[in-house]
Amino acid sequence: MPEEPQSPEHQAVNVYGQSDMAAYTRTLSTREVVFTCVRCQQEQREWRYPGPLPKYCPSCKQQVAEEREALRVQNQRERRQAEAAQRRQRNI
Repeated sequence: MPEEPQSPEHQAVNVYGQSDMAAYTRTLSTREVVFTCVRCQQEQREWRYPGPLPKYCPSCKQQVAEEREALRVQNQRERRQAEAAQRRQRNI
């Protein structure tokens, strides 16, 4: 069954000038964007607020985040082991 088109959502944002009072209120609306996932090459449609297009679809985004975290932890572990080896070398 095809998805029903979602209506745009609206969000009011206060814009401040030089004082602490809001100079005016701006209303932002979501818009339907179409992008191609860099990882799986599938075309995706999402309702998004103005801004840059996403690189990954929701399913790939989680996988990329997990891979990035695993790489970060591995690099940190290697760095700590190298530092510990250097300290042992100095203590000999």
